[in-house]
Amino acid sequence: MKTRSDYVSNSSSSSFIIDFSDKGACIDETFMSLVKHLNGIRLSGTCETIEQLKELREKANALFDHRIDDWSDEDDLYFSFFIDTEYIMGENATEQIDFIKHVLQLKNGQMYVEAGDDYGSEFTRAVQIATTLEAKYKQIEISGDDHLDYDTIRGTYLDI
Repeated sequence: MKTRSDYVSNSSSSSFIIDFSDKGACIDETFMSLVKHLNGIRLSGTCETIEQLKELREKANALFDHRIDDWSDEDDLYFSFFIDTEYIMGENATEQIDFIKHVLQLKNGQMYVEAGDDYGSEFTRAVQIATTLEAKYKQIEISGDDHLDYDTIRGTYLDI
């Protein structure tokens, strides 16, 4: 596993993508409680109809206290919702998990985790959470993004 120990002044974050071989079926409260230690998640995908896109927006706003950052393209039926982890795993945690699983079932469904700065404690936390997720959930693989130079633990001695 590669890590960074230096500061890069023109970079921004140590974010990563979680690839699910089971389309998110493995997501549970433990999974989300680990992700909650980071800054937020970005869920994205492509809907089949404009009605489905509108329904997803409404559902996301209701589940996450109208605190989502919604970027969507009604022409392409593509959406991207950013959810600060402050609004994850509240009173309606089960419904939130079901919603996330539903999004990951969609065409191009993806979860992108925003973890913070690419140095110091936020970087360290990102690598720790990514490694813990991969160790616990065999159905996922982490891909580093932005400035997180992360190598999967799959096939190494860490893959227990």
